[in-house]
Amino acid sequence: MTGILSSVSAIVLAQPGSQIAEAVLVVGAAAAVGGFIVGKAIVQITHKEWKAYKEKQHKEKIEAVNKIHKQTLCNLTISNGTPIPALPQIFQFKEDNKTVESLHYNQDELDDIGVVPPEAPLELTPYWQYILDAILKLKAYYNDLADKDDITAGVLSYLLNILQNRCLSFAGYEYDITYLHALISFVNNYASMENTEHSQHFSRLMDVYTPLKYAVQELEKHKESMSFKDMVEEARNACLDTNNQLIRLMVRIIMPEKYDHLIDTVTHTELKQDIIRKKYVDKEKWGIIFKSKPEIDLPNSIFHDWIMGLSHYFLEAQNPSDIIKGQPIIRPNELFAFINWAREVKAHPLPEKTNNPRYQEEKKQYDKDRKKLHETLNLIYKVFTHAPCFVNSKLSSSKKKDEFVVVKEENELLIAVEFIAQFGHLIHGIISLQGLCTELSKSIQELGLDFFDNQQNFDRMLTAFNELKAIIQADLNNMEEKMLAIDKANKNVMRIAYKIELQNQMEKALKAVRSRLLYLADKVTHYKNKYPKTQEESIQEILSAADFFSRIYKESPSLPTKSTTDSTIPLPEQKTNQQIPATNPVHYSTENAVMEVPTLEEMKTKLNEINNELLAEVTKINDSREKDPQEQKYETICNSLKDLQMKSIEMSEEIEKQVQAQKEPDPDRVDKAQKLYKFTLSIYESTIAFLAQIPEERAKQVDSFIEKMHKQLNSRENNAFIDRHYNGFSKWIQDNFGFFPTATRKKITALEYACENLRP
Repeated sequence: MTGILSSVSAIVLAQPGSQIAEAVLVVGAAAAVGGFIVGKAIVQITHKEWKAYKEKQHKEKIEAVNKIHKQTLCNLTISNGTPIPALPQIFQFKEDNKTVESLHYNQDELDDIGVVPPEAPLELTPYWQYILDAILKLKAYYNDLADKDDITAGVLSYLLNILQNRCLSFAGYEYDITYLHALISFVNNYASMENTEHSQHFSRLMDVYTPLKYAVQELEKHKESMSFKDMVEEARNACLDTNNQLIRLMVRIIMPEKYDHLIDTVTHTELKQDIIRKKYVDKEKWGIIFKSKPEIDLPNSIFHDWIMGLSHYFLEAQNPSDIIKGQPIIRPNELFAFINWAREVKAHPLPEKTNNPRYQEEKKQYDKDRKKLHETLNLIYKVFTHAPCFVNSKLSSSKKKDEFVVVKEENELLIAVEFIAQFGHLIHGIISLQGLCTELSKSIQELGLDFFDNQQNFDRMLTAFNELKAIIQADLNNMEEKMLAIDKANKNVMRIAYKIELQNQMEKALKAVRSRLLYLADKVTHYKNKYPKTQEESIQEILSAADFFSRIYKESPSLPTKSTTDSTIPLPEQKTNQQIPATNPVHYSTENAVMEVPTLEEMKTKLNEINNELLAEVTKINDSREKDPQEQKYETICNSLKDLQMKSIEMSEEIEKQVQAQKEPDPDRVDKAQKLYKFTLSIYESTIAFLAQIPEERAKQVDSFIEKMHKQLNSRENNAFIDRHYNGFSKWIQDNFGFFPTATRKKITALEYACENLRP
């Protein structure tokens, strides 16, 4: 599975082997800069001339179909607003406007569609089954058409092609969800062209529409419950794709425009060796070489070392074991070493000659530094003159005309160099994140998710992840500010399009870092397994499954006790009470405090049991024939309650560890743990009582339930232990300033917010 990525490079990334790095670079380079790329090769329609086309008979209907296509299958964006390519047009008019190209399958081609099932990951099996169901119904409709060469056949062929080559070739949740929603809208509008539900056209496409709806619902469900491994893989793939694009952009800044086509196809193995194009034989005869294409290298300047270093680091970060063990790589501070040195040299005054015994030595060093700075800036200026672009040019105004010229003053050159260094620093940070994601993916495979469900392990990993994300965020902000400053300094003057193409590519690339890469990194940092399983639970599940599937074939058939005509189906017992039982806020007396306290295992068991009761009620609601519009909100309440449950267990485990270590636990902490346990049980009971009602009663009692929960969550007695800080400093801040709530209070607030969201 390639995750959110849907570029050509994503397909390559899905393949094993050492060829991944170079394949990504060459293929990905050909794609447009800016991220979120869907290569057109993924959604390709081979249009052929439709020989049965008759203008009077078909043109108006074709234009109507193309209009629906434009409304539903163009201007597509994923959930964060990033645009993705439209699906291809269904019918294409040739230039003469008399000939039409379309896709019409013959019977053999039709029979092959949907025959070979995709290799589906376990969690996506239902999704693919729904897509296959839609394909089968399209084929059935196609086979029943009286005329296999009419407009309807062309549309059905198109839909079959998209479902087969687009939706069965899963490229990522974001893309496939977007394309499926677009296809569903198209099918609905196309089926409704006759403006009646009582037509063959509508009824046949109904059987296509329904499985597509189920398919997109499956994807949305699994997208929300993506595993930690999936999220890390998404972020890693985004880093690979982004780094490949950004390094090539950096090369474009310093290479003449005539070499753009070479930058698209150079590999990073070549870049790290200072090569843009190797020497090739151009003309030969009888084995004698008459002409060769010369080798083209990176221009001689400080930039050449940066690009070589970044390409090397990019390749090594795809399997970072060696660099972690000490293999040399370019360090981020190396990118600013020249800038800092140059500014020191410029700021250093000419040595004083009078009363200075070290004058000769200082003057010699001063002259040496100034000469080195002058020569280095000359090399940089030479690079800039051969590759003028928005980074190294400025608007020069005169009486005759305004024109853009390459900067040549020392300060201006250093500003341009700093821009490129800052861009390199951004790339370096993303490469480091790529390396960390790679190690995380390997660790998940080797250690399993149980290791990361341990909060301590997760927090240690997350600290490094957040540091890298913060570095990328800061560099990105810096780059965006510099881009804006360049535009303002140049008075936003319009230029010929090809002269600002690089600037446009850079802006798209930076936007993609924010909208795609940082978005995916945020998903990783906010990951929390709502329902972690212990190793024992996982083992028990697989053993129970093995026992069940083995046992069912050894059972003897049972005889019916009465005829089916006499049998009756017992109805479930229904609750008659119309009001949620009113309960007062939970109170705890001193008698309660001295009662026998349950053991840690007993508390875990009781909390798990009552949580399972709650989940069972939510499942009943989800499976009910009468859909409850609040379904998703009930699940949010369940998640908040699960957080509260985990907090209760965490506090009890903390006390248990202190006891086992023969340490005296804090009495206040013990008291809070006991009260939180009882409080959590009471909240579960209230929620279960509300959800267990029939839909009509549940709808009537929403306000009553919210009010009841508000009282329980905010009563004075409960607040006394909920807001009790363990840390003295935190308590002092909360008591004096009121902005340091306890972890328990944060979870209570989240739960109350989830309950308040039930209001219509």
